[in-house]
Amino acid sequence: MGVEDDKATETVLAVLQDQSINKIRFKLNRREISPSLYQKVAKAIKDKKITVLVQPSLLASGESGRYYPEIKVDKDTEFYDVLVLRSSTLGANASEKFNAAQVIIHECTHAGFDLLKLAKMTHAEHEAASYIAGAIFSIENMLAMKGDPAKVIFKEAIEQAAWKIGILEAKDQAVPKELYAALDAAIRAHPGYKHHADHTAKNDGVGREWKLK
Repeated sequence: MGVEDDKATETVLAVLQDQSINKIRFKLNRREISPSLYQKVAKAIKDKKITVLVQPSLLASGESGRYYPEIKVDKDTEFYDVLVLRSSTLGANASEKFNAAQVIIHECTHAGFDLLKLAKMTHAEHEAASYIAGAIFSIENMLAMKGDPAKVIFKEAIEQAAWKIGILEAKDQAVPKELYAALDAAIRAHPGYKHHADHTAKNDGVGREWKLK
């Protein structure tokens, strides 16, 4: 762990203390996502059961962050429960900060499901819940700043579908099944998710000791 990793850890913990976290409360299938999930993730980070690293080489082009339950370097080296970020800060301007914080919430949702050891959860469910959680977080932040979430348009079908769901959740309005179906279809059509959408996520808990040479 270096200075940048320590800064990144502080950044993630700050996001997890944002007031908008308290607004993340929704159900997806039989799963219920609530603020307590993020409190548990924050505690796991503080207890060093989840590690935050700044390591752009582990991210795809254009990717700002990713939660890895496991990183296999070689037969003698494996890292577990790692939240990888491209930068230790949220960014230089409002737009960058807004987007970076949303990514952190998305990835911390993945980490939370792993931490809770949720059984029989597919990768499609993982992604759907994480996109919705990130959308709700950002929508609540926009509303707090007197912005209009309805004016936000995404090019990416997954983000647009999750955003529409998030707007209804923020209004405490029922979400039509068609919107959930649109989000699921967009995830299954995405090249990064379609090949393992129905595979069961490992969700084996956090805090496993790293395997080092």
